[in-house]
Amino acid sequence: ISGYYGIKLHGEKTVSFILQVVFYSVITFLIGFIFLGTCTINELTLHLFPISKSLYWFFTNYFLLMLLAPFINKGCERISKRTFLWILILMYVSCVSLLKIMERSWTPFACFVFIYLLARFLNKYPIRRLTQSPHYFFICMLVIQLVIGGGITAFVPDMASATISRLYLYSSPLNIGLAVSFFYMFKRINIHNRVINTISGGVFAAYLFTDSLPIRKWINSFICNSVTEYSVIVQFLYYVILSCFLVVFISAIECYLCRKVRLLPSSFIYNLLHKVLNGI
Repeated sequence: ISGYYGIKLHGEKTVSFILQVVFYSVITFLIGFIFLGTCTINELTLHLFPISKSLYWFFTNYFLLMLLAPFINKGCERISKRTFLWILILMYVSCVSLLKIMERSWTPFACFVFIYLLARFLNKYPIRRLTQSPHYFFICMLVIQLVIGGGITAFVPDMASATISRLYLYSSPLNIGLAVSFFYMFKRINIHNRVINTISGGVFAAYLFTDSLPIRKWINSFICNSVTEYSVIVQFLYYVILSCFLVVFISAIECYLCRKVRLLPSSFIYNLLHKVLNGI
Protein backbone atom coordinates (compact mmCIF):
# COMPACT_ATOMS: atom_id res chain seq x y z
CA ILE A 1 0.00 0.00 0.00
CA SER A 2 2.78 2.43 0.96
CA GLY A 3 4.63 1.74 -2.28
CA TYR A 4 1.57 2.03 -4.51
CA TYR A 5 0.48 5.40 -3.15
CA GLY A 6 3.98 6.54 -2.23
CA ILE A 7 5.28 7.45 1.22
CA LYS A 8 4.96 11.17 1.91
CA LEU A 9 7.42 12.25 4.58
CA HIS A 10 5.79 14.80 6.93
CA GLY A 11 7.66 16.08 9.98
CA GLU A 12 4.86 16.01 12.58
CA LYS A 13 3.49 12.63 11.40
CA THR A 14 6.99 11.13 11.48
CA VAL A 15 7.53 12.32 15.06
CA SER A 16 4.11 10.94 16.03
CA PHE A 17 4.99 7.66 14.31
CA ILE A 18 8.24 7.31 16.30
CA LEU A 19 6.57 8.22 19.59
CA GLN A 20 3.84 5.66 18.93
CA VAL A 21 6.47 2.93 18.63
CA VAL A 22 8.26 4.05 21.82
CA PHE A 23 4.93 4.40 23.66
CA TYR A 24 3.78 0.85 22.95
CA SER A 25 7.27 -0.54 23.47
CA VAL A 26 7.40 0.91 26.99
CA ILE A 27 3.76 -0.04 27.75
CA THR A 28 4.30 -3.66 26.74
CA PHE A 29 7.52 -3.74 28.78
CA LEU A 30 5.66 -2.56 31.89
CA ILE A 31 2.87 -5.10 31.29
CA GLY A 32 5.40 -7.89 30.78
CA PHE A 33 7.54 -6.87 33.76
CA ILE A 34 4.76 -6.18 36.29
CA PHE A 35 1.92 -8.54 35.32
CA LEU A 36 3.13 -11.29 32.97
CA GLY A 37 6.70 -11.93 34.12
CA THR A 38 7.87 -12.21 30.51
CA CYS A 39 10.69 -9.64 30.64
CA THR A 40 13.36 -8.41 33.04
CA ILE A 41 14.72 -5.02 34.01
CA ASN A 42 17.80 -5.74 31.83
CA GLU A 43 15.56 -5.43 28.76
CA LEU A 44 14.50 -1.86 29.60
CA THR A 45 17.10 -0.28 27.25
CA LEU A 46 15.83 -2.44 24.39
CA HIS A 47 12.30 -1.10 24.93
CA LEU A 48 13.35 2.52 25.41
CA PHE A 49 15.14 2.55 22.04
CA PRO A 50 13.03 0.14 19.96
CA ILE A 51 14.06 1.53 16.55
CA SER A 52 17.84 1.63 16.95
CA LYS A 53 17.77 -1.70 18.84
CA SER A 54 15.53 -3.28 16.16
CA LEU A 55 12.94 -4.44 18.67
CA TYR A 56 10.43 -4.44 15.82
CA TRP A 57 12.31 -5.65 12.74
CA PHE A 58 9.42 -4.55 10.53
CA PHE A 59 9.28 -0.98 11.76
CA THR A 60 13.07 -0.49 11.83
CA ASN A 61 13.27 -1.44 8.14
CA TYR A 62 10.12 0.54 7.31
CA PHE A 63 11.50 3.61 9.07
CA LEU A 64 14.68 3.46 6.97
CA LEU A 65 12.50 3.12 3.88
CA MET A 66 10.50 6.18 4.96
CA LEU A 67 13.69 8.25 5.09
CA LEU A 68 14.72 7.13 1.59
CA ALA A 69 11.22 7.34 0.09
CA PRO A 70 11.46 10.99 -1.15
CA PHE A 71 14.59 10.10 -3.17
CA ILE A 72 13.08 6.84 -4.45
CA ASN A 73 9.86 8.61 -5.48
CA LYS A 74 11.76 11.25 -7.44
CA GLY A 75 13.84 8.60 -9.17
CA CYS A 76 10.78 6.54 -10.10
CA GLU A 77 9.19 9.59 -11.73
CA ARG A 78 12.17 10.25 -13.98
CA ILE A 79 13.31 6.83 -15.22
CA SER A 80 11.82 5.04 -18.22
CA LYS A 81 9.73 1.89 -18.07
CA ARG A 82 12.55 -0.19 -19.54
CA THR A 83 15.08 1.07 -16.97
CA PHE A 84 12.55 0.54 -14.18
CA LEU A 85 12.03 -3.09 -15.27
CA TRP A 86 15.78 -3.74 -15.40
CA ILE A 87 16.20 -2.35 -11.88
CA LEU A 88 13.42 -4.63 -10.58
CA ILE A 89 14.82 -7.71 -12.33
CA LEU A 90 18.40 -7.13 -11.17
CA MET A 91 17.35 -6.30 -7.64
CA TYR A 92 15.18 -9.42 -7.48
CA VAL A 93 17.98 -11.67 -8.74
CA SER A 94 20.62 -10.17 -6.43
CA CYS A 95 18.60 -9.56 -3.27
CA VAL A 96 15.20 -11.26 -3.07
CA SER A 97 15.29 -14.31 -5.36
CA LEU A 98 14.10 -17.77 -4.35
CA LEU A 99 17.72 -18.91 -4.20
CA LYS A 100 18.50 -16.21 -1.66
CA ILE A 101 15.50 -17.26 0.43
CA MET A 102 16.51 -20.93 0.40
CA GLU A 103 20.01 -19.93 1.50
CA ARG A 104 18.56 -17.53 4.12
CA SER A 105 20.92 -14.85 2.77
CA TRP A 106 18.21 -12.30 1.90
CA THR A 107 17.95 -9.07 3.90
CA PRO A 108 14.62 -7.60 5.08
CA PHE A 109 15.53 -4.05 4.06
CA ALA A 110 16.41 -5.10 0.50
CA CYS A 111 13.07 -6.90 0.35
CA PHE A 112 11.27 -3.76 1.58
CA VAL A 113 12.92 -1.61 -1.09
CA PHE A 114 12.11 -4.17 -3.79
CA ILE A 115 8.43 -4.38 -2.80
CA TYR A 116 8.22 -0.58 -2.63
CA LEU A 117 9.73 -0.24 -6.11
CA LEU A 118 7.45 -2.96 -7.46
CA ALA A 119 4.40 -1.13 -6.10
CA ARG A 120 5.60 2.17 -7.56
CA PHE A 121 6.03 0.43 -10.93
CA LEU A 122 2.49 -1.02 -10.79
CA ASN A 123 1.13 2.41 -9.96
CA LYS A 124 2.97 4.05 -12.84
CA TYR A 125 2.50 1.22 -15.35
CA PRO A 126 -0.67 -0.73 -14.40
CA ILE A 127 -1.06 -4.30 -15.69
CA ARG A 128 -4.59 -4.39 -17.08
CA ARG A 129 -5.32 -8.07 -16.52
CA LEU A 130 -4.07 -7.91 -12.94
CA THR A 131 -6.15 -4.85 -12.09
CA GLN A 132 -9.29 -6.27 -13.74
CA SER A 133 -9.10 -9.85 -12.43
CA PRO A 134 -6.95 -9.89 -9.28
CA HIS A 135 -8.90 -12.83 -7.79
CA TYR A 136 -7.67 -15.14 -10.56
CA PHE A 137 -4.06 -14.27 -9.79
CA PHE A 138 -4.70 -14.68 -6.07
CA ILE A 139 -6.21 -18.16 -6.54
CA CYS A 140 -3.37 -19.20 -8.87
CA MET A 141 -0.70 -18.09 -6.40
CA LEU A 142 -2.50 -19.82 -3.54
CA VAL A 143 -2.85 -23.07 -5.49
CA ILE A 144 0.85 -22.98 -6.46
CA GLN A 145 1.80 -22.53 -2.79
CA LEU A 146 -0.41 -25.44 -1.70
CA VAL A 147 0.86 -27.70 -4.50
CA ILE A 148 4.52 -26.96 -3.70
CA GLY A 149 3.94 -27.41 0.03
CA GLY A 150 1.98 -30.63 -0.48
CA GLY A 151 4.53 -31.98 -2.95
CA ILE A 152 7.47 -31.34 -0.64
CA THR A 153 5.59 -32.92 2.29
CA ALA A 154 4.68 -36.00 0.23
CA PHE A 155 7.99 -36.66 -1.56
CA VAL A 156 10.66 -35.27 0.77
CA PRO A 157 9.10 -35.34 4.27
CA ASP A 158 12.50 -35.07 6.00
CA MET A 159 13.06 -31.64 4.41
CA ALA A 160 9.44 -30.49 4.58
CA SER A 161 9.53 -28.38 7.73
CA ALA A 162 12.67 -26.36 6.90
CA THR A 163 11.93 -26.00 3.18
CA ILE A 164 8.26 -24.98 3.50
CA SER A 165 9.05 -22.44 6.22
CA ARG A 166 11.52 -20.76 3.85
CA LEU A 167 9.13 -20.82 0.91
CA TYR A 168 6.49 -19.02 2.99
CA LEU A 169 8.81 -16.32 4.29
CA TYR A 170 7.85 -12.65 4.05
CA SER A 171 10.08 -12.16 1.00
CA SER A 172 8.91 -15.26 -0.88
CA PRO A 173 7.95 -14.44 -4.51
CA LEU A 174 4.72 -16.39 -4.02
CA ASN A 175 3.84 -14.33 -0.95
CA ILE A 176 4.67 -11.12 -2.81
CA GLY A 177 2.37 -12.25 -5.64
CA LEU A 178 -0.39 -13.04 -3.15
CA ALA A 179 0.04 -9.64 -1.49
CA VAL A 180 -0.13 -7.77 -4.83
CA SER A 181 -3.26 -9.60 -6.00
CA PHE A 182 -4.89 -9.25 -2.56
CA PHE A 183 -4.17 -5.51 -2.59
CA TYR A 184 -6.01 -5.11 -5.91
CA MET A 185 -8.90 -7.22 -4.56
CA PHE A 186 -9.12 -5.11 -1.39
CA LYS A 187 -8.77 -1.88 -3.42
CA ARG A 188 -12.14 -2.63 -5.03
CA ILE A 189 -13.94 -2.81 -1.69
CA ASN A 190 -15.53 0.38 -0.34
CA ILE A 191 -16.12 0.18 3.42
CA HIS A 192 -18.48 2.88 4.69
CA ASN A 193 -18.92 1.63 8.27
CA ARG A 194 -17.70 4.40 10.60
CA VAL A 195 -16.67 2.06 13.43
CA ILE A 196 -14.65 -0.22 11.11
CA ASN A 197 -12.93 2.73 9.44
CA THR A 198 -12.09 4.24 12.85
CA ILE A 199 -10.73 1.03 14.36
CA SER A 200 -8.69 0.25 11.24
CA GLY A 201 -6.65 3.34 12.04
CA GLY A 202 -5.36 1.57 15.13
CA VAL A 203 -4.12 -1.59 13.38
CA PHE A 204 -0.49 -0.42 13.53
CA ALA A 205 -0.83 0.04 17.28
CA ALA A 206 -2.24 -3.49 17.51
CA TYR A 207 0.80 -4.77 15.62
CA LEU A 208 3.16 -2.95 18.02
CA PHE A 209 1.34 -4.48 20.98
CA THR A 210 0.94 -8.07 19.79
CA ASP A 211 4.39 -8.35 18.15
CA SER A 212 6.29 -7.01 21.16
CA LEU A 213 8.56 -9.53 22.89
CA PRO A 214 6.68 -9.65 26.25
CA ILE A 215 3.24 -10.13 24.65
CA ARG A 216 4.53 -12.60 22.05
CA LYS A 217 6.13 -14.72 24.82
CA TRP A 218 2.86 -14.63 26.76
CA ILE A 219 0.76 -15.63 23.73
CA ASN A 220 3.06 -18.55 22.90
CA SER A 221 3.13 -19.67 26.52
CA PHE A 222 -0.64 -19.32 26.85
CA ILE A 223 -1.29 -21.42 23.75
CA CYS A 224 1.27 -24.08 24.71
CA ASN A 225 -0.27 -24.45 28.17
CA SER A 226 -3.87 -24.42 26.88
CA VAL A 227 -4.06 -26.43 23.66
CA THR A 228 -0.91 -28.57 23.46
CA GLU A 229 -2.99 -31.75 23.50
CA TYR A 230 -4.80 -30.70 20.32
CA SER A 231 -3.60 -30.88 16.72
CA VAL A 232 -1.41 -28.23 15.07
CA ILE A 233 -4.44 -26.96 13.10
CA VAL A 234 -6.42 -26.39 16.32
CA GLN A 235 -3.45 -24.60 17.88
CA PHE A 236 -3.13 -22.42 14.77
CA LEU A 237 -6.86 -21.53 14.82
CA TYR A 238 -6.60 -20.76 18.53
CA TYR A 239 -3.64 -18.47 17.80
CA VAL A 240 -5.55 -16.70 14.99
CA ILE A 241 -8.67 -16.17 17.14
CA LEU A 242 -6.64 -14.83 20.09
CA SER A 243 -4.62 -12.55 17.80
CA CYS A 244 -7.77 -11.20 16.08
CA PHE A 245 -9.34 -10.44 19.45
CA LEU A 246 -6.22 -8.58 20.61
CA VAL A 247 -6.00 -6.66 17.31
CA VAL A 248 -9.61 -5.43 17.54
CA PHE A 249 -9.31 -4.68 21.26
CA ILE A 250 -6.02 -2.76 21.03
CA SER A 251 -7.12 -0.94 17.86
CA ALA A 252 -10.24 0.30 19.66
CA ILE A 253 -8.22 1.46 22.69
CA GLU A 254 -5.71 3.21 20.42
CA CYS A 255 -8.40 5.09 18.49
CA TYR A 256 -10.58 6.12 21.41
CA LEU A 257 -7.98 6.70 24.14
CA CYS A 258 -4.24 6.31 23.47
CA ARG A 259 -4.10 8.45 20.34
CA LYS A 260 -5.40 11.49 22.24
CA VAL A 261 -2.77 10.98 24.94
CA ARG A 262 0.09 10.61 22.42
CA LEU A 263 -0.80 13.62 20.24
CA LEU A 264 0.04 16.16 22.94
CA PRO A 265 3.76 15.31 23.35
CA SER A 266 4.25 14.63 19.62
CA SER A 267 2.99 18.12 18.70
CA PHE A 268 5.18 19.69 21.39
CA ILE A 269 8.31 17.78 20.30
CA TYR A 270 7.72 18.54 16.62
CA ASN A 271 7.27 22.29 17.28
CA LEU A 272 10.43 22.30 19.42
CA LEU A 273 12.46 20.52 16.73
CA HIS A 274 11.04 22.86 14.10
CA LYS A 275 12.20 25.92 16.05
CA VAL A 276 15.65 24.41 16.62
CA LEU A 277 16.11 23.55 12.95
CA ASN A 278 14.90 26.99 11.85
CA GLY A 279 17.44 28.51 14.24
CA ILE A 280 20.22 26.50 12.60
